[in-house]
Amino acid sequence: MDSLSTEALTSAIRDELAKPDVDATTATLKEIRSNVEVALKLDPGSLKSHGEFKEIVLGELGNMQKKRERGESEGSEEASDEENQPVKKSKKRANASSKGSSSGVQGKLKKLTQYVTAAKIGPGIYKGLPEAEDEKVRALSSLLKENHGAEFDGLVPNSKDIALVKAKTDKAKELEGIDMSNVIQGSSRSSRNKAPKSYNLDEEDEEDEDKEHGGSEENASEEEEAELDDGDDESEEEYQEESDSE
Repeated sequence: MDSLSTEALTSAIRDELAKPDVDATTATLKEIRSNVEVALKLDPGSLKSHGEFKEIVLGELGNMQKKRERGESEGSEEASDEENQPVKKSKKRANASSKGSSSGVQGKLKKLTQYVTAAKIGPGIYKGLPEAEDEKVRALSSLLKENHGAEFDGLVPNSKDIALVKAKTDKAKELEGIDMSNVIQGSSRSSRNKAPKSYNLDEEDEEDEDKEHGGSEENASEEEEAELDDGDDESEEEYQEESDSE
């Protein structure tokens, strides 16, 4: 008994508690002592008076309990990690998908907003739109087509549609800045500013023509009178000759 060392006793107790058929949670101190005495080939009850036996048994039971709890904790953590790992992956996928979807909706909403700006449509078009971005896209697209004559295909316009409506809007604005009444008055004024017809020249031309016509008529009448005078002279001469012959 005196030759039994603490290390030997501790090893024997540890081996006893580690046996598969021994339940350390229900085994009594008496049962453990009897089994250790048999293992060490000691007389029955010889360890009853051993001062360190009880402390060693309780210490080993405490260590076993800690190891068991540590193992259960580690096992539960591993299991939890394994269970949570797919969840985390699925969450990442869901977040990525949600982010991509959100980015796509925001891109569509941005295109519609650019179209509204290019078409010079007032901010009142945004009033009463749904809060959800996907619903807002559909509602804004419908408003543009039904109430503002938008002609883009599909749900949202492309860059070409935006550039086209901007060009039309700028052209209309330029036309609004032109005063058409000034254009009409200017054309009338320019026609009135043309050189007036010279009525004096026309009158002088008419007078010249009258003079020419008048002169020619006078000459003709003078020639006719001269011919008549010549005829009268000839008639008188013929009459005189006939009288003399008689």
